[in-house]
Amino acid sequence: ASPDAFNYRPILGGPPALPGNPSTTAQAGAYVSFDTRRDRAVEVRVGVSFVSVAGARANLRESAGATVAAVRARARRTWRRTLDAVHVDGGRRDDRRMFATALYHALLEPSVFSDRDGRYRGMDGRIHRAGRGAHYTDVSGWDVYRGQLQLVAMLDPARAAAIAASLVDDARQSGCLPRWPFAGHQTNVMVGDPSSPIIASTYAFGARAFDARAALRAMVRGARKPCHTRDGDYTEREALSDVLRLGYVPHDLNVGVAAHTIGARDQPWGDVSTTLEYAIADFAISRLARELGDDATARAFAARARDWRLLVDPATRTIAPRLADGAFAPAPGPSSDDGYVEGSLAQYAWLVPQDPAGLFASMGGRAAARARLDALFAGLNGGPRSPVAFLSNEPTLGTPWLYDWLGAPQRAQAVVRRALLQLYRPTPAGMPGNDDGGAMSAWWVFGALGFYPAVPGTDLLALGSPLFPRATIRLPRGTLALDAPRAARGRPYVRRLRVGGREHGAPWLRFADIAGGGTLHWDLGSTPSSWGSSRAAAPPSFP
Repeated sequence: ASPDAFNYRPILGGPPALPGNPSTTAQAGAYVSFDTRRDRAVEVRVGVSFVSVAGARANLRESAGATVAAVRARARRTWRRTLDAVHVDGGRRDDRRMFATALYHALLEPSVFSDRDGRYRGMDGRIHRAGRGAHYTDVSGWDVYRGQLQLVAMLDPARAAAIAASLVDDARQSGCLPRWPFAGHQTNVMVGDPSSPIIASTYAFGARAFDARAALRAMVRGARKPCHTRDGDYTEREALSDVLRLGYVPHDLNVGVAAHTIGARDQPWGDVSTTLEYAIADFAISRLARELGDDATARAFAARARDWRLLVDPATRTIAPRLADGAFAPAPGPSSDDGYVEGSLAQYAWLVPQDPAGLFASMGGRAAARARLDALFAGLNGGPRSPVAFLSNEPTLGTPWLYDWLGAPQRAQAVVRRALLQLYRPTPAGMPGNDDGGAMSAWWVFGALGFYPAVPGTDLLALGSPLFPRATIRLPRGTLALDAPRAARGRPYVRRLRVGGREHGAPWLRFADIAGGGTLHWDLGSTPSSWGSSRAAAPPSFP
């Protein structure tokens, strides 16, 4: 049946009940039966379209005349070409299997939503045609802006640009940039304004075949004026009026996850987390504006990106809930999740990737920050209500790499290596948590390669150590060789690094410096070294 006949809406909102039928599940279905007494093998081809039955039939023709075996073989060839963009050698077989699995998972989503002819049903309910490439949906925004989309942009910039263009089209059709577009609709899943760092990071990593100026206009529009769309009953930046007045989301407005997702449409879940996410989004806007030559917008949003400081409680030197009258809520303990999304006060104390130096200063200096970070990594996976790290979920994915800013890159190398080997396995139950559109898998891929996109909206790569003796990455402009002859599970520590044959003493690079290919050569050991530990070698902060 044609889906438009039922005015289908995504699962969280539920479709409208048809007359006389109170069901809130999908209003279409069918079944077929086969006589398998003589031949038990049944091969079925399915065509799906969100545009029309004719579109579904046209999509079905993609597999016309092919057997299941032929379609499977074609899919395997396609995936082999895709996965061969990154090749690792040496090390343990299970680690190579884990790498291949993680890379595959990291590239599965977002989903193509358009038909073979480029047509798709937009968020305004009308039929549109994708410009370059396909139109994408199912973008797990809160998760994938922390690394998965950067990986896609590195390996397949055309696809990354099409994903960014899809988000801009969603905003054009519905009025607001999406947070978690699902099946071509808006949803209130998770928090923040992740389309902004997704788009800015995509551009920073060289995927630029989309209308970046239209993207910037949409980003600025959603950040300067409350934006609500009837599609999905969705608000882009909840409590924005209060944020524009106070600089932060007041704790008075905080609601639970259920009320946020399916109930109160302009009340935030996790006021502290949401404030920090908005600061990251504002920083991303400032970076894209700077790249596009819009200096006034860049300056304005760089200033807004500092608003996280308004939540630093001077009594505890930590980021904490604050009320609308300016008072801080009674001091919560490090395990408190009141005001935090899928995490605790101890875990969210570090979510300022745009300005680590400023964050350390707010904690009382680098020595105090180092002590607190060491305490956080007394555990790797304590859960969302814990005083230690929770590396099976996104809020602390970037936290180990902060050691590069603290003059202790050897600690980043050790923590990341422990997490790679202890939290993940190449087995059916080998993921420590929800992969969230490939976000967790992309983190594993980056960690095993020895670098990570630690500052959303930029192309800055925090450096660690590779797990494998040899790896090659086929980039659009050249091949990048990662050479670490002594690499092994028990040798995570960098003793020396050469980039393009030259000594490199800083624990960071820009992707632009290696986008054309070249060689990174690591000398690794089993004991910590002082490589990259000087204060002058620290990656930049963006205050």
